[in-house]
Amino acid sequence: MLVEYIKARSTEDGDCWIWNLACSGNGTPKLMWQKKQWGARRLVAMEMGLNIEGKFVTTKCGNQRCVCPDHVLVVTRKQMDKLIVERTGHPYRIERRKKISDAQRKRVGKLTVEIVAQIRAAEG
Repeated sequence: MLVEYIKARSTEDGDCWIWNLACSGNGTPKLMWQKKQWGARRLVAMEMGLNIEGKFVTTKCGNQRCVCPDHVLVVTRKQMDKLIVERTGHPYRIERRKKISDAQRKRVGKLTVEIVAQIRAAEG
């Protein structure tokens, strides 16, 4: 029943079922089921009887909006990291994330002791 519900709200594109309704901020298909918001692929995986406890549910095809049961893939964090590297070509390492955040921090202006003293001394 759930799979038919999901298929009815998707568009077939080759082997993929492209989700037509709401997605989260990162593009994950979402739906309300039994008065709770769920990831559509998580529901499909549960319907298929797969163990999703503490795992990620992604797709074999790599299409972020695909909800086809044949493409559902349940992976651990380590497996997910490997998939991200394969799909994007960028390693998901702490060192890389730190470099990115450091570079972003440099672009943002920071208060210095002198600027703070000027702000405090200013009237109004």
